[in-house]
Formats: sequence, structure tokens, C-alpha cells
Amino acid sequence: DDKVESILKEDAIYNMCEVEEDTLTALENSDSCYKCPSASNGVDRCISPYSLVLLARQYLANNYTSEFATTAATSIPCDNLRTLWTPSAQSEFTSMLQKCANWALVVSSNNQSAEQKDFGNLDECPFSQFMPTVVDDLFPASYPPTVRYTSSFYAT
Repeated sequence: DDKVESILKEDAIYNMCEVEEDTLTALENSDSCYKCPSASNGVDRCISPYSLVLLARQYLANNYTSEFATTAATSIPCDNLRTLWTPSAQSEFTSMLQKCANWALVVSSNNQSAEQKDFGNLDECPFSQFMPTVVDDLFPASYPPTVRYTSSFYAT
């Protein structure tokens, strides 16, 4: 069977979250990351990487416009993320990602600035700081919508 599973499934999001947490711990232990004080206890922590996990956490918190310099300690823990990542949440989040990917394609399609482009009836991306590198190049046209690979960017 050559069916491709999407990274947006609950087990994949959970596994990616756990790996990001392990990576943040290693970066903290070697003092190799950009740190900010944690809102919960004031202790400096590495900021969360920019990734699908961060976008999923923002989606679940209904906070699409926050700064990305949030620490993992103040966000949704991986176990909770997995529990909250219901089929309904996955579907709505995937739809939002499609809007964002399509928006990014239109914005980057020629040399005009965003203000000069005719977006027609294309919905704007709800994430204020969306970067298309969190989805693969086939995602905008895939059916069913499938993210085959992604990137996580750490502030080091």
C-alpha cells in the first residue's frame, strides 16, 4: 500500500511535538538557543520552534496573531495537544492551512507587492505570521489535503 499519511494526523502531530520538546531540552542544556522568561515561572526557556506544532497550538488556543516567541512551558503540552486534536480540529486546521498556502502562492506569484495584487475572492490567511515552509510544495493541490513533510525552525 503506497497511501501517504498526513503529518496533520493526531499521532504524527503528537510525535512531532515530543521530538520538538526533546530538541528544546537538548538546546537548553547546551545553552544553544534564544531564550525568553517563561510566563509561568519566570525561568528562561528556549522559545518554541516555528512549526506545524506551534500553529496547531495557536489554532487550539484560538490565538492566530500572537507573537511566535512563546515558550513551550506556557503552551499546550503534547499530551493535551494529542487529546484536543480531534477529527473536527484537524479538518478545520487543514482548511486554514490550505487558505494560508494558497494566499502565499498568490502573494509570491509575481513581482507585485501584496497591496497591488488582485486577490479576487481568495480568503486571507488567518495566521498573522504564516510561513509556507511548514507545508510541502504539493500540499496546496493535494486531495485529500496531505502534508507529506514539514520543517521546524529553532531560534539558535
